[in-house]
Amino acid sequence: MKKAVLVACLGILMFGAVGCKTTVDDRWRADMTAKILPATFKPTYEVMKEKGIVKGTAESTTWFWFFTTEPDTYANELTGHHSLGLKIGNSIASAALYNACENAGANIILAPRFVQTQEIGFLGFTRTIRVTCEGIPARLTGAEEIPFDKLPPPCPNCCR
Repeated sequence: MKKAVLVACLGILMFGAVGCKTTVDDRWRADMTAKILPATFKPTYEVMKEKGIVKGTAESTTWFWFFTTEPDTYANELTGHHSLGLKIGNSIASAALYNACENAGANIILAPRFVQTQEIGFLGFTRTIRVTCEGIPARLTGAEEIPFDKLPPPCPNCCR
């Protein structure tokens, strides 16, 4: 009985020493500071000069401070939600940008300019926000890969 207990204890010790370690983490021999840089692309556009400057509008109306009507289609993937710089109606500005793209048959507007107007009705019971977007229409035709030697150096404060 004592021999069986002794053999079991030795087996557990041997298993604990070598049994579960199947991978080795050798940080001192391998170059762990290597970084894999993703490929960077620059979009290429075809400017639609024949269209000139195009315009798109969208509006939102609020009644009695609670009931609101807003546009159904937006172009958030083209602009980003907070990049338009408008205090009120970022989604309305995105809808105006989408409307301008639809009017021109383009899939992007270069140098968009947004004008926002707000009308407040009698005693503030109604409020209408109207956003107009105008810019140069363009089509996205492809992308070019930027070589690593032509990339700007990474920002030391934000890219770690």
